[in-house]
Amino acid sequence: MRNTGPLPIYVDKMMIGSAECEGYGFKIIDCMSFDLLPNESHKVDIMLVYIDVLCDLWLNVHFLPVIRQQL
Repeated sequence: MRNTGPLPIYVDKMMIGSAECEGYGFKIIDCMSFDLLPNESHKVDIMLVYIDVLCDLWLNVHFLPVIRQQL
């Protein structure tokens, strides 16, 4: 993911559907919070854990950012 905005953001949680880090047969590798400065990118790897869930499945992957105020 890339921060294309002018402000730094802090990604607090990553979710697949309504589950944090893992759900519906998928798992986010290194599912930890991180800072993302303007024009900076961060690689997010998502691993398929169960192959039998692929029939007509649509997922929403959510990144929950928090904009931090600079002091």
